Amino acid sequence: MGPKEHWEMIYSTKAAHAVSWYQEHASLSLNLIRAAGVSANGAIIDVGGGASTLVDDLLNDGFGNVTVLDLSGAALEAARRRLGTRAPRVHWLEANITKVTLAPHAYDVWHDRAVFHFLTTPEDRSAYVRSVLHAVKPGGHVIVATFAEDGPTQCSGLPVMRYSADALHSEFGEPFRLLRHEKEAHHTPNGTVQQFIYCFWRKLRSQLDFKTASKPTEADRSRSGCADLSAVVQEADDHRGEHGDLRKDHLQRGKDAEESNARRTEQGSYVDDTRLLQRRHAFAG
Repeated sequence: MGPKEHWEMIYSTKAAHAVSWYQEHASLSLNLIRAAGVSANGAIIDVGGGASTLVDDLLNDGFGNVTVLDLSGAALEAARRRLGTRAPRVHWLEANITKVTLAPHAYDVWHDRAVFHFLTTPEDRSAYVRSVLHAVKPGGHVIVATFAEDGPTQCSGLPVMRYSADALHSEFGEPFRLLRHEKEAHHTPNGTVQQFIYCFWRKLRSQLDFKTASKPTEADRSRSGCADLSAVVQEADDHRGEHGDLRKDHLQRGKDAEESNARRTEQGSYVDDTRLLQRRHAFAG
């Protein structure tokens, strides 16, 4: 059974308020979206929103440009039925976030509670991060919540990834400044407690933002191969192309990669930044 068939079965056989991730009100998510300072007309996308009640609270808060994306048509239909006459005020997208092509730089806020931790392959995680880079406006905000390190190892019969704040940030890396992170103890409808971690980023706008951002950690540099350095370098190049000296930039990043690899070798944790090194030698030649 593929992912779409799995989630269609879940939402066709269970009430929306009976699934383990159900929240009567997604209070932490709503507070983080408010903290982004987006206007009432700002574009917000709830990835994996499905039958979540977050869209209800966003409409109640006066937000008028909300998109809900989910793999399951049954989940989206449950939300539309609940909203009734307000449903047409929402943009509904039935799609797989690792495969869909969203409009470029379309969203001020990207929100995802409990999709990213289902992406258990580096390829899917890399595709997800590329979608964020593509669809979120420079200066926009990204909110992603996953199971924490002490959270469940499975959900809805599927394996999941668990993250600390640092590990989750390392999946997204340099184009995003981590503004804050919070843990949440989620109480499921059947009374169990699941630990979540929320990360709240701002997507950097320009070369100046990259220069003034906090220096990446070793975890940011290695990235576990998941966000794929190609996505980071390409997005950075897009913003630097008009204003920066790319040749100098690539040489410096290649030098940083060599120094980083030397440190890792001494610490027994060598990770080969091959792509940056190759780019440095190519530009040096």
